[in-house]
Formats: sequence, structure tokens, C-alpha cells
Amino acid sequence: MTAINKIISAQADTFDKEKWIAVVGLYEGHPYEIFSGKAENFALPSTIDKGWVIRVKEGSMPARYDFQFLDQDGYKVTIEGLSRMFKKEYWNYAKLISGILRHGMPIQNVIELVSKLTLDTDTINTWKNGIARALKRYVKDGTIVESTYTNETANAVAENDGVAIEFEMLTADKPVALSEELAKKAEAICEAEGIDYLHMNSGAGHDAMHMAKLAPTTMIFIPCKEGISHNPAEFAKLEDICRAVEVLAKLLESEANE
Repeated sequence: MTAINKIISAQADTFDKEKWIAVVGLYEGHPYEIFSGKAENFALPSTIDKGWVIRVKEGSMPARYDFQFLDQDGYKVTIEGLSRMFKKEYWNYAKLISGILRHGMPIQNVIELVSKLTLDTDTINTWKNGIARALKRYVKDGTIVESTYTNETANAVAENDGVAIEFEMLTADKPVALSEELAKKAEAICEAEGIDYLHMNSGAGHDAMHMAKLAPTTMIFIPCKEGISHNPAEFAKLEDICRAVEVLAKLLESEANE
């Protein structure tokens, strides 16, 4: 006996020059679950970016998830078994993120959490950045990411571990919204040059926070090995540094010509 017990709308998004794909299941317009992996195993026409995720339960077999979309002639096409199309590693990470989404964590905080994952290889880091990019479209413009490590959370952890903690505020700066216009121009340059990028929020303090009071400001970050920065172990590939310099030069040239 086959039972279909859940159908939700979905958005499909490709990244890294369409080598990867992410399918975001939506509930009432909000991300509810996510599936992602190498696009080579997921034969989706390039013109399709929307559809439905269908949960199917057959007898005593584990439930599976299918993706269904309308082709150019309006016929329904179903791709069965999303889980078998992606590597187990990506599938398990995606299941973890889906669980967080279902429990209502704000999308901006989910993106922050995903971006801070420390993973072993460039391949899995590409996947991680793509997941954050796929979710970013659901963050309302102007939303500021709040820290997920609140005093309440720290107190709960301390109580569970049987230890006592004290908080001392040494410094505090309010979050600063940088220029969306400059960020979009930098993104356009990356797209034109075929450079993979991620629009992100930074939890650290930067001089840009103060410069933003004087003039439109944006920042360009360079990937570091294992996400480590401001540390003797910090390492960035020369090619990534050169890409960032190229984007910065083109952005400055664009601003100078206006």
C-alpha cells in the first residue's frame, strides 16, 4: 500500500556553475526542509526552478521523498527518491539542517550556523556555501542576524553541565547595515566573471562599521582554510586573494565612472 502523506511546494536552485543543486521545501512560504547534492545525479531541466516535494510511504519501507514539476507542456514529471540521488554525507547534513528549519529557527540564524560549519574538503565547503546561498533568498531585505549564542542559551548549557558562569560586558556595538547597492554591484561583477560568491552577514566587528557612517560601504571576504582567520593558522589560496582583488578593482572602477 502506497500513501502520500505530505506535499509541499519547493524551489530548486543551482550553484557553482550549475554543478550542484538544492531543493528547498516550503511550508506556508517558509523553508521547511532542504535536499542538496551534485546536479549530475539529478536530471532537472535548466528551465525548471519550482515544483513540489512529495513524501511517499510504501508499506513497511522507509518513507522516500520525490520531486515533481510541470514540464513546458504542462505535464507532471516526477523524479523519485531524492535521497538516493545525493551522497549520504550531503544527505545527512541536509537532514540535520531540515530538522533545524522545522523547529522554527530564524532563517538568518540557520544561514549563520551553516556558514560556521568547519568541514574537511573544498567539495563539502562548496556544498555548504550553496546551502547558505539557497536559503538566503528567504531572508527579508534589511534583516540583521542576531547572535545565536544568547545569555539564556549559555545559562541553559551551564545548568545542564553543572557549572556556574558569569557575564561581563567589555564592549558592545550595535549591528550596522552596509550598502545593499554596493553589495549587489559586487555580486553582479562576480556573476559576470564566473566567480562563486555568497552574500553573508558578519558577526565580527570591522572598521567598515564606522566607515558606513561616512559613506556607502561594503566588504569583500576571502575564503580561509577551515574558516580560520585572525590566527597564525590562517591560510587563503592565492587564487582566491587575486579574485577578491579583481572584484574590488572592478567595483572601484565602476564607482569612479559614475
